[in-house]
Amino acid sequence: GQLIIADMVATEKTKPWLNSQHRMKQFYSGRDEAVDGSCHIPTTEEWLDLLEENHYDAKIADLHMSYVDTNDWLKSNQVTVPQLKSLNNMILTAPDEARRVYNIREEGGSVKLDYPVVIIKAIKR
Repeated sequence: GQLIIADMVATEKTKPWLNSQHRMKQFYSGRDEAVDGSCHIPTTEEWLDLLEENHYDAKIADLHMSYVDTNDWLKSNQVTVPQLKSLNNMILTAPDEARRVYNIREEGGSVKLDYPVVIIKAIKR
């Protein structure tokens, strides 16, 4: 059979910031790192290396950009208003490279960003 993976990925340079931002959002959403493990958004290369180490022949099938409006986190009760303000501040003060890679912007009173999603096809050797 074929294994298909679709997952948000980071770039090597922006991975520390993205994991920090995502960790904060997950904490506000109720994730307990002691129970659930730490947040780790891999790079595409890390995914490919992991699959190779586990005897899969893998290739990138597609790259997609997933658009996020942080107000949706509030609407879906993942965060409170004060938590959203904290997250928005962290996102809007991101390093320049992260602002560029994730297309961080304010539009119509919302904070928006794009997350790259890689789609990988793999077959066990």
